[in-house]
Amino acid sequence: MGRTQRIEREVDPQSPTPDRITDPSYPLLRVDPGASDRAVLRAAARLFHPTILQERGLRPARKRFYRLMLQEHARTRAATDKVLAAIVTVMEGEKV
Repeated sequence: MGRTQRIEREVDPQSPTPDRITDPSYPLLRVDPGASDRAVLRAAARLFHPTILQERGLRPARKRFYRLMLQEHARTRAATDKVLAAIVTVMEGEKV
């Protein structure tokens, strides 16, 4: 195990979080549910002021924020996929 992984584990321990908590910052990203993870990370980085991006001491907090945004995006994408699958099922049922 590398030094970075140990530091990350100490700084950002994996705490059990409920599945349905939505982050209030995610809508500020204004990304489409079909957007790539890279697009989400770019949008999240744009939310920070340049001085915050340069501050080395805030790096673990930024990484934690990026992870939260990616998790929220994955939840949104999954919910959208479920809705689209239901619509397709209904549409196929009407064709028959």
